[in-house]
Amino acid sequence: MSASRRPANIIDTMRLIGAYCVVWYHNPFYWNLHEHIQWVDGLKLVFLGWSMPFFYGISARFAFTGKDFSRRWERIVRLGILVIFYTLLYEFFHRRNPGSLAIRCLENSGTECSASLIFDTLRNVGNTPGYYLSDLIVIYLLAIVVTVRPWLMIALASFASLSLFMGWIRLGGLFLNPLGLFGVCAALGYLVLIRPCLAQYRSINLKTLSSCSVIMGFILVWGCANLLLAQNQFWNGTGNILLFLSLLMLFMGLSDQIQPEGRYIAMVSEWGRKYAFGIFIFHQLCFDLLAPGIARIMSALTHSQDMLPLFVVTGLVVSLAATVITVIIRKAAPALLTP
Repeated sequence: MSASRRPANIIDTMRLIGAYCVVWYHNPFYWNLHEHIQWVDGLKLVFLGWSMPFFYGISARFAFTGKDFSRRWERIVRLGILVIFYTLLYEFFHRRNPGSLAIRCLENSGTECSASLIFDTLRNVGNTPGYYLSDLIVIYLLAIVVTVRPWLMIALASFASLSLFMGWIRLGGLFLNPLGLFGVCAALGYLVLIRPCLAQYRSINLKTLSSCSVIMGFILVWGCANLLLAQNQFWNGTGNILLFLSLLMLFMGLSDQIQPEGRYIAMVSEWGRKYAFGIFIFHQLCFDLLAPGIARIMSALTHSQDMLPLFVVTGLVVSLAATVITVIIRKAAPALLTP
């Protein structure tokens, strides 16, 4: 049974934590922190930087595990619908933005509209979650290839690793975000090198406190490595990739061998399964809609030029808003939050 299917598991718990880490990492007022920016950078490196590689690696790992051809194809169709839906949603709320599709394709006589513009919008890292969802489509397409020809898994793992180390971001003409390529390498490395070695070992039952120690241990080890590498000029890109691939692959193996016990881990795991994806999807839109109003209110209340309180308050408000929106949509239209 995969870790994601257990009532209590570490991966879903970390998905929820990681979703909130992404919120704080993308806080737009970071760029206005000035004298605070150095120590906030340290906090981002230590406590937040693991979240996106984790999401990509875990998503790729489950894409390549335990699904037949038809289920993978259904997932691709669903992801394609979600890319279009959420891009249209984000475009609607940004329709007055000069760079929006509505302005460039409808109000400017369509002179700026093109297939490449639409494709770039679907892949936009700025205002929509399309880049993550479309990367998942590519990952599932690669998983289908492995389903049809299982012997290609090792070949794909080798080619993906070579592409990552050489700085390529294309696989077979399909675009992947570099983080997506990292996730594919981590997932295939785990499946090829580590999971076969775990079959002979029994799972370990850990109570809530020990499970939390494992979670915090991974975050801190990843964060300290991030911090040290940022200060060390002797490490190059290949060294960074090798280190973080190893950390994520080993964590995947460790998480599969652990069965957490305790109602708190079970509760947070359930929240992670239900809400982590939605928080990730909606946080940028919440920033775009709420941040200007929060800035006006904070300015009127504090009359201060210090941006740190605004940074903190905005992070808290957007975290809450993204959670509330996710809970409401999860109840009203759960299909929209099933990637």
